[in-house]
Parts: sequence; C-alpha cells; structure tokens
Amino acid sequence: MLLDNVTGDREVQVLNWMLDGKSQRWIGQHMALSATSIKRIKDSIVKQMMA
Repeated sequence: MLLDNVTGDREVQVLNWMLDGKSQRWIGQHMALSATSIKRIKDSIVKQMMA
C-alpha cells in the first residue's frame, strides 16, 4: 500500500490531516509551521509514495 511508504512523524501527521480534508494553512497553524513548510512536507510525501 502506498501509505506504508510514508515515513517520518511529520509526514504521517500531515498526510492524515490532508486525508481528513484539512487545508495546508490549517495544518501549518496547528503544527506551528508555515504553509510553505507544509507544502514541502506534502511534496516529500508524494515523492515517498511514488518510490
């Protein structure tokens, strides 16, 4: 399963919130990170799922 390729606590947390329909802005506010940081984490998740 592709989700099993995602490693790292932050990546898993961001992925779960994205699957729950939360926006990057909402996730960033709740993780005390910028929306740009969340985008980088999201991009990392996509790369891990493609590997």
